[in-house]
Amino acid sequence: MAIKRGINKKAISEIVGYVLLISISIALGSMIYMWLKGYVAKPLPEEACPDGVNLIIFDYACYLNGTQKTINLTIQNRGLFNVDAYIIKINNASSSEKTGDIVGRYPLNDIAAKTNIIVFKPALTPSNSTMNQFDYTGHNKLRQIEILPKKITEKGSSICSKAIIQQEIKCD
Repeated sequence: MAIKRGINKKAISEIVGYVLLISISIALGSMIYMWLKGYVAKPLPEEACPDGVNLIIFDYACYLNGTQKTINLTIQNRGLFNVDAYIIKINNASSSEKTGDIVGRYPLNDIAAKTNIIVFKPALTPSNSTMNQFDYTGHNKLRQIEILPKKITEKGSSICSKAIIQQEIKCD
């Protein structure tokens, strides 16, 4: 007696049905993923200068030693974040006077660093302060100081434009 071996067409159609079902499911899933991918917000880049940056001029003292005029500035970090550096600029007229140069016209150089960009190593942490001495011999008088905080990252440095301060002072 011979056994007849044949292909069971019902079994093949069941396999084809499963393959089609899985293929359609994967294709629909891919299309839904691509469609929804456009609706998901991309993560925001890290802000170089967050809103909580806040430096203040805690104290200042002007000195005249012969012909050399110096000012000692104590800068305090009252913000929520570390500050890596600051730029200092001066004005020889107060903001209420009509004459005089605009604020920030003259950079004021640090005596030790010989520059108006002060970099903190390590960064100035919140609630801490630092004192720097500046020479203003080339300027007749000081009436206003402008401090521009800076953040330094791997990508470079940026001025914290929302945290720029201007303070009236009097140094003759």
